[in-house]
Amino acid sequence: MKFEKYKKTASDELSGKKEHKIYLFAKLLMTLIFLWSGFFWSGVTVLNFYINMTFDSHLATLFLIGSILLLVSLILCWFNAIHSHRHSAVLRCRCGDD
Repeated sequence: MKFEKYKKTASDELSGKKEHKIYLFAKLLMTLIFLWSGFFWSGVTVLNFYINMTFDSHLATLFLIGSILLLVSLILCWFNAIHSHRHSAVLRCRCGDD
């Protein structure tokens, strides 16, 4: 078969691929920034709006939705490494040299 030589390459890449240190540093930096500004300060702001300024609670709801979306995107960023390595191995298998 013409794809036999690519199967070994794809399975090897899926098993032991590590992320580059720059990407890991960027993910850690994004997490720390979110924990400080997205989690702590948005939590303080949302609670302040809900407790002290109930007439502007619609702003707190929008702020909370934005913080939840940022949290979901951060989680997907951490779990994207599994998908991206699998996707690149499949593309290399399909688009490789004949």
